[in-house]
Formats: sequence, structure tokens, C-alpha cells
Amino acid sequence: MARREDNRPTVPEEELYPEIAAVLKPGEHVYWQGRPAPPPVVFNTVALLLLLGLILWVSDFGKTMGAIWQSYTLVQLLPFLVVPGAFIVLIVTVPRKKANLFRYAITNQRALSLRRGEIVQQAGPGQLQLIDLIPGDGETGLVRWRSTDEPLSESRNRGFHRVPRAREVHQLLQDWQKRWQEDSDTRAEASSEAFRQVRDSEPAAATTSLPGDADAAVQRITHPPHGFSLEVPAEWDVTVAQNYDGPWRVFGFTLLKRIIRSGSPRPYSPDERAPWNKLTIRCGASTGLNINIHPPESATPMPEEEEVLNDRWGKVLGVPVKHFEKDIAIAGFEGFAVVRDLPKGSSSVGFGNLPVEVLSRQWWLTGHGLHLEIQGIAPADSPTLQETIDRVVQSLQPR
Repeated sequence: MARREDNRPTVPEEELYPEIAAVLKPGEHVYWQGRPAPPPVVFNTVALLLLLGLILWVSDFGKTMGAIWQSYTLVQLLPFLVVPGAFIVLIVTVPRKKANLFRYAITNQRALSLRRGEIVQQAGPGQLQLIDLIPGDGETGLVRWRSTDEPLSESRNRGFHRVPRAREVHQLLQDWQKRWQEDSDTRAEASSEAFRQVRDSEPAAATTSLPGDADAAVQRITHPPHGFSLEVPAEWDVTVAQNYDGPWRVFGFTLLKRIIRSGSPRPYSPDERAPWNKLTIRCGASTGLNINIHPPESATPMPEEEEVLNDRWGKVLGVPVKHFEKDIAIAGFEGFAVVRDLPKGSSSVGFGNLPVEVLSRQWWLTGHGLHLEIQGIAPADSPTLQETIDRVVQSLQPR
């Protein structure tokens, strides 16, 4: 196998399945490719014959068949023998042909499942949820995975079916995702360090225009209608969305006090004037911020301190408040914050399945005619990223 810049073995281009080669993006190369192993012919045939024998024995069909056999010649019975024979052939061959329709791959960018050359399932390492491995006969098995972008109702039994050496494929997916997580955390720390250096060297950066040298390290995010701003590391991804956040009413009756309907996320652009009330800042799998913005006319109430501290669901789920900070004041915004430990594998609203243990901090801030709900996460073993999340929030400025 060839090797790329990450020193991982890759499948040579001349050995790629044509279906896989046809869907690769520029710069995308394949670490592994496979296809479902055909069902064993002997096993399927024996199982089918045993089933037919059981049906004949239970229904006492043998006597009837004996009488028919004595009453007709073989030539006369031939059409009736061809039909069950053809049925047996179909039962044996159809699963094999169906298995041949699929091609699987793990690339440097995503996991892929194709049927007839069309992508039916894909997930990058940040969206992939590796569920489990279901062993089959021999070394085959079902490596179950799903994309977190897929509805749960559509992801049952998704993944790589009947792949040979399934345990190795399962381990490859684990290593592939873990490597991406480690790389993304390393990049996040590097960009965080540059961000912190700029802010440390520019005490007035929060109230003045950033110098040209800081453009490579810091980006300023501004909310058009309300004018507040904050600063984030330049290499972090920033998206916005317009969510519905309020009561659920049917025929004038309030069925739920609060329901959130997510809008479609789109990249942040300082020149865009379309409304948004959800800001998502991410860097890798385990670092980021979600900020929900509520104007004063919003029907969504801000929680009280005691309500958060005594949150029943946090205790039931095993993530009670670890630290509480009150009387927070940031440029005219006031409120409080709590810190929780979220274990590896837990699911956090807005962040999905967490690949590592993280420290989660939540702020509830009010000021300048706005209510802000903020949640930030950073790896529990990275003080650098934890401090960067705090600094992003502390950079809040009003219009």
C-alpha cells in the first residue's frame, strides 16, 4: 500500500473499486475499502431444505405428494417441480447479488457506504457515532455506525454489513476517529494560544479595532440587529441559525412552555443581514460554544439560580453542578454560571456525542435588552482550551 503525509497506509489508486473512485473528492484518499461477504451457499441451502422439510412434516404433506407421484408421470410433474426449484435458486442467489451492490470505504475525510455507486450513508469523523460490532459467521460481522446528522429512526442497522475481518474494521474506525480528535484538539490549542497572545498584548482590543497583525489570530463576531460582539480564535468554525424558541400552542392552548425548533445552520458572514438568534462556535470534536440570544420580548424565561442549582435532571443523569459562580459582570451583562463534568460518551444538547471527558460551563446573562444562554465545552485535561472558552465569553461587548 502507498502512504500519505499522515504516514497511514492507503489503497493504491489502481486497486480502488470504480464505484469508490468515482465519488472521491479532490485530496481524498482511501485507508480501507470493502464489500459485504456473500452469504455461504451451503448454509443457506441446508437451512432452506430443513425449513421445507419441517413444513412438509408438520402439514403431513408427504402422503399427498406420494399419491400425486403415483398418479402422474415425471414429464407431467416437471412444471410443478421447476417452480420450487427456481424458488430455491432465488433464495440462494438473491442475497449474494444484493451483497454485491454495496461498496464500503474509510477515507481521510469520511466513512462511506455506497449502493449501486450512489452514496447511501456517510459521516466525517466529527459526525460519526460508532455504535457496536455484531459478529457474524467466521470473521465477518456488522460494524454499526451512524451519522449524528441522520434521524435515529433512519439509522437502525446502518453501517458496514458482513464485512470480512470485521473486528479489524471496527478498530480502524475507532483509531481513525481518535486520531482526528487528537489532531483537532492540537489545532484548537495552537489557535487558542495565538488568540490569547493577541488579547494579552492588546489590552484595548475589546473596545477598539483589531490591529492588522491580529487578523490571523482573532475574528470578531457581531450580531447585526443588537450590535453586541465577541471575539473568537480565527481558525474556529462559526455558524449561525434562526431558531424558534418559545411555547408550543395548539388552537390557542399552550401544550408546552418551551419548545426549540432548530433552524438551518449557515456560515457566519459579517456582511449578512439575515436574522439569527443562535451562534455556534466549534473547533474539533470537544471544544466549542453555543449561544442562544433572546430579545426582551421573548417568551422564554431565564432560570433562577436556585432552579439551576437544584436541577433534578442534572442529578438524575449524574452531572450535578460542580462549581457555581454568581454575580458575574461582563461589560454590562450580569448573571451567573455553573460548571459540570460531562463523562466521555455522554450526549450534550448542541454538541452531540462527546468523544472525551469535557468540562461544561453554562452562563445565563442579562443586559442591554438581551438574555443570553451560553454553553461552552472543552476537554477536561486541557486548561488552555478551558481558559480560551472563558476568554471568548469575557470578550462580550455591547453595541
